[in-house]
Amino acid sequence: MTFDRALLAANLAPALFLTGLIWTIQIVHYPLFDRVGPTTFPAYESAHTARITPLAGPLMLV
Repeated sequence: MTFDRALLAANLAPALFLTGLIWTIQIVHYPLFDRVGPTTFPAYESAHTARITPLAGPLMLV
């Protein structure tokens, strides 16, 4: 495998994973925000952010 192909593969894998993750968040998680009341939304969003960051964060650094 040439360096160019290795670089492409190293970039393509996280890009495809993040694309799937973004679609999951858009279709599943964001619509559920409406079901959380205004008083509990800050805690809900904080928990969502804390749980999604370890999953998405490292791949965003690639």
